Amino acid sequence: MMTGADFRQLIWTSIVNPAEGAEQVAALRPGRDVLWMALVLMAALNTVLLILANFLVPGPWPLPGILANPLVYMGVLAAFLALSAWLLFWVGRLLGGQGSFEDLLGTLIWLQVLRVAVQAASLIVLIVSPLLAGVFGIAAAVYGIYVGLHFVNVAHRFYSLGRAGLALVGAAVALILVLSLLLSVFGIPGMEAAYV
Repeated sequence: MMTGADFRQLIWTSIVNPAEGAEQVAALRPGRDVLWMALVLMAALNTVLLILANFLVPGPWPLPGILANPLVYMGVLAAFLALSAWLLFWVGRLLGGQGSFEDLLGTLIWLQVLRVAVQAASLIVLIVSPLLAGVFGIAAAVYGIYVGLHFVNVAHRFYSLGRAGLALVGAAVALILVLSLLLSVFGIPGMEAAYV
């Protein structure tokens, strides 16, 4: 069973040595029920951090339409993560990857754990200096791509960061196409006002 110290060490390893961190995360292999609960938890924590950031820097809610409702935002984020994992699974398989859907879902959930940790650190920096928080956020986003490449590489057992990059790009393009199709068919109430 993972202790708090083990959890913190795994976060640190994932940041300073993404390849080793990815191997350790892949070896955990939690059950599907645990993965879905973790997915909902990460969506909830991301939503809470967004609310806190908006509280620290007062202003209008940064998201338009029905996404202005935090509960709706949390649900959409959870669905977005699940869809991303599914697309990354299939695109990776087309490129010769061997990872299962659970492997990719677990990978994306752990990357969300890292994102939540970075967001929490950003909130602390934000209190000191909004400008510094912005620089920190950009640096973290760029480095996050590098970390993500290693995790996808391990999850799909590509043994190639190049193929992992292609899988990420392919999944991102597929995600944009799917979301565009869903928006064109169903739309999102209240979104029209955001573009007026």
